[in-house]
Amino acid sequence: MKTLPDHAGHTTAAPVPVRGRLLLGLLLTALLGLATVTASAAERYRLVPLEILPEQSSAVFARDLNDARQVVGDARTRIGNRAFRWTPDQGARDLGSVDGGPVRTTAQAIDAEGRVTGSSAREERFLPDQAVLWPQPGRARGLDGPGDGDRYSRGRALGPAGVVGSARDESGERPFLWRETGGLQLLTAADGGPVFGGALDLNRRGEIVGYAVTDAGPRPLRGTAETGLSRLPLGSANSGRAMRITGDGLTAGIIQLSGGFELALWNAAGELRRPGLEGAEPRDLAADGTVVGRQLTAQGARAFTWSETQGLRHLETLITADSALPGLRLYSAEAINGHGEIVAYGRAADANAVRSYLLIPDVE
Repeated sequence: MKTLPDHAGHTTAAPVPVRGRLLLGLLLTALLGLATVTASAAERYRLVPLEILPEQSSAVFARDLNDARQVVGDARTRIGNRAFRWTPDQGARDLGSVDGGPVRTTAQAIDAEGRVTGSSAREERFLPDQAVLWPQPGRARGLDGPGDGDRYSRGRALGPAGVVGSARDESGERPFLWRETGGLQLLTAADGGPVFGGALDLNRRGEIVGYAVTDAGPRPLRGTAETGLSRLPLGSANSGRAMRITGDGLTAGIIQLSGGFELALWNAAGELRRPGLEGAEPRDLAADGTVVGRQLTAQGARAFTWSETQGLRHLETLITADSALPGLRLYSAEAINGHGEIVAYGRAADANAVRSYLLIPDVE
């Protein structure tokens, strides 16, 4: 990410020139105005490169977006990762760190209100990263609970029910839920025992998904802070992780088999379904069951979208001819919003680094 020192000496995002920003805003407004459908697997997508301060960054990774088309992620720079939030009218802004210094930050998720979670390194080099909530750019808030000053933590997802993620101390990695009224709470199993692992997503009802680390490998979990986390069935698989959950409880993750891993779906009742997609890892899950993510193939990682009606399709094959880039390879689709828009990252033939892109359903 391109950064410049502000008047206080902190590192902030350099502004896009006014004329360029206006032209870009007009272009994006025209393009984004086409996307009025609800989330679903589109036939074609218009590709919009996200100009996220590329001059001084070696790679830019978009991680999430909301229905307001606000995108968050992180860019690799000379001083390490820098978390950003991008909007069509303002471009990218550096989110900043808890201590205000130019330390590494990562952004993992954004909610409908524009709040962001991820992690920030501490100014003191001997202290580990901590989970962060950004109510807005430049206002990083550490989410450590009482006595957690020496604990590594990272926020992974957020919503009205709070922020979830993982925290590590001398006993191991633990899933947590942070709420404004109760602070950071380490999650337990349904029987009240400790869980070692991580929380990866939650929905509006407070249902949380993630994984537990066991001697036999990771086990997929789902539950609430009140009921505890329970294991989801694996069928004939050896291990797995639950990674995303919709408002009605549909859950997507992966299961590990002897020959590799594949996409797994669990319904609200916890019943396992295997669509048969080998090497497919879900990165996000729409309310209608559309999955986006990355698939490991003989040609490397490829961004995909999957739905019941259209099956699995690699996104780079679905770009409209007038917006395609020569030799574009999309490595991972990271998120899908309620309009069916997708953020992904990859590399075009003439690019010297990984860049991020917004894919907008092409509505005739």
